[in-house]
Amino acid sequence: MSALFIYPVRTSFNNQDIRLLKGLTRVSVYFFRSVPKWLLPIELVRQFFVTLCVLPKVSHVFISFGGYHSLIPVWLGKLMDKKVFIIIHGTDAASYPSINYGFYRKPMMRWFLNASFRGATRLLPVSRTLLTFTNRYYDQSEQGVLNHCPRLSTPYTVIPNTFDVDFWKSEKARVANNTFITVCTSANLALKGVDLMIECARRFPEFKFIVVGTSSIDKSAVPANMDIYPYVKREELKALYESAAFYVQFSISEGFTCALGEAMLTGCVPLVSNISELPMIAGSAGFVLEQRDSDKAAALLLKAVNAPDYVQRSEEAKRHIEQNFPIDVRERAFAALLD
Repeated sequence: MSALFIYPVRTSFNNQDIRLLKGLTRVSVYFFRSVPKWLLPIELVRQFFVTLCVLPKVSHVFISFGGYHSLIPVWLGKLMDKKVFIIIHGTDAASYPSINYGFYRKPMMRWFLNASFRGATRLLPVSRTLLTFTNRYYDQSEQGVLNHCPRLSTPYTVIPNTFDVDFWKSEKARVANNTFITVCTSANLALKGVDLMIECARRFPEFKFIVVGTSSIDKSAVPANMDIYPYVKREELKALYESAAFYVQFSISEGFTCALGEAMLTGCVPLVSNISELPMIAGSAGFVLEQRDSDKAAALLLKAVNAPDYVQRSEEAKRHIEQNFPIDVRERAFAALLD
């Protein structure tokens, strides 16, 4: 028994999945390079020959995200009677033309996605909302693969992202302060709700705001009480989480965000938008923004800062993630798929 893991972007959750699979079986890894459109046919030909050579040596194929990179492994896997799983993360189940987000807004990509999803052995969404979801927070749109891919009959198993509790959980004593943090690795600031955070920073100069993971924000264009950090290693990220009292995720669309759970394990109290699984991940420790509105976002920040039960919420945040999303949950699910 062995596996091939194919992925198109280097992320912490992909790295974690590779580590988990390597703990269960022998794993070959293929990174599908992001290239300009005119080079895509060349990259697909390269993938075809590499996959053709590797597939006879493995029994299972795991593909992170549906996309251009998923179709050839699905077709070759079916031809060679291999089990092929596609892990659906979020952008591969969404279409938001108004903010230029989601693979399904592109006609050619839509065809690749639907052919991949229909041909796979099983789909592995990290959230049930990636199957079907109505976004009442933003635009009332119907999202999820079941809405974008008519008559899809491929079986699926929802396997949520999980967390390295031993690393992220913090034992430092927590006290309420007026510091808010978010992680945004996308250049699309509206997608992650960073534009709302910037607006809140302007309204509350006495509060501190931290944005981590992006180089697309002009520091001269944001208020003085907002600090911008590029990509940082996870040790530094943990320290930044620990410096803040609250983690903010006012996204328009999400699959199963890892940064939220990481921050909660350090003791940050979550403030989240009412989309996909964010309220469920936040649990009873969190505050939920029901609609995308800057006035309501500002009011929610004030409510969080003035809440008398901050310490209890902080402890509940850690307990909720530790009990519901430990890393061995995803490991056991992968082991069952490999049987």
